[in-house]
Amino acid sequence: MENFNINRVLLLIKKDVLENIKIILLGYFAVIGAVILFLIIDADKINAHLWLNFNQIYQMSLAFVAIVIAGMSFTNFRTKELSISYLTLPASNIEKTVSQIILITFGTIISYTIVFYISHFLFIAIGKAFYTIKIGNFNPFYYENIVYINKIIIAQSIFIAGASYFKKVPVFKTGVVLFGLWILIFGLFAYLMHFTFENLPNNVGVIANSGISNTHLNIGAKNIIETSNLLSGQILEIFLTYFLAPIFWIITYFNVKEKEI
Repeated sequence: MENFNINRVLLLIKKDVLENIKIILLGYFAVIGAVILFLIIDADKINAHLWLNFNQIYQMSLAFVAIVIAGMSFTNFRTKELSISYLTLPASNIEKTVSQIILITFGTIISYTIVFYISHFLFIAIGKAFYTIKIGNFNPFYYENIVYINKIIIAQSIFIAGASYFKKVPVFKTGVVLFGLWILIFGLFAYLMHFTFENLPNNVGVIANSGISNTHLNIGAKNIIETSNLLSGQILEIFLTYFLAPIFWIITYFNVKEKEI
């Protein structure tokens, strides 16, 4: 069993922060600059709806920042020399994995939220100084923001796993794999739905001949479909909320461990 020491995890986090802090902050400022540009463009419109929706702007920009940074994690795996140097650090694979998960997931979300919160006062100042428009407010503890952050963590776990596996352009390759899986799942679902409804008329005819009215049949079928949709939706929501991210964190650990071999 691998050793785990929180002090070594913190040292790994400190090492990564010192190595990447400049490029991360430049990325944050670039995103904030893009937000300001979009706000200026939007100010000339009649509705100027972006100025009323700082929470939505935060969610979209956080998603972009979080996914890109997650896809750039394990930067030492991009070259053979850096990979050997990283793997020979006096820390276990689980410590290296945990340090990346903490830094990339929680570090990114907290740090960008702080940057955006400070920046939104600049947005308000620009709006009041140069435009006569209605301006909204930003609340990082807004319920929808909290719910959205959970989705961000799930997305990040997938891209962190991709970054630990792919050596080159991991963000792009992980995105391609996700798109391919989405097409596969959607195609399978469409096929199952087609197969089910293609055979439905024959089943209806058999039941109708048994003396059951179409009205009762429709009501029963509707209740069954609604119940199954509700149950499947709840099961899927529980799985996505509580199990998907940890599954990809475990996959990340085994990817890191495989690199050592």
